[in-house]
Amino acid sequence: KAYDQTLKAGDGEFVGFAGVNLALVQFHNGLPLKLVEESIRDLTKRMRALKQENSVFFAVPYWQMVLNFMGRSDHAVVLNGRAMNEEEFLHQTREAKHEVGVVSCRLVSLILSVHFGALVQVEEVL
Repeated sequence: KAYDQTLKAGDGEFVGFAGVNLALVQFHNGLPLKLVEESIRDLTKRMRALKQENSVFFAVPYWQMVLNFMGRSDHAVVLNGRAMNEEEFLHQTREAKHEVGVVSCRLVSLILSVHFGALVQVEEVL
């Protein structure tokens, strides 16, 4: 509902935030990962086309998280793969002062670390 309302209102930034939240609800409700990945990937492309950087910086870590859960990363708890390179992403977001991207990346790192039992990673994130 929030996605549709922000889309109607023409608020591109919040369309991105609402779209990611919709995909996360789908993820937590057990929708197949392939569908969740497609949803976040498509949303990210749309947000890039609309030059909605905050939404892109918010979405990309979640996109990579889903890819990691699908086994599409060399290391389950490191956000490196098709969607992003964690080190480069953090550098870009800090340089651009997009704190939402830093927070998003750290939260996703924490989720993956807890899920995959990487307790050393959890301590580093916290």
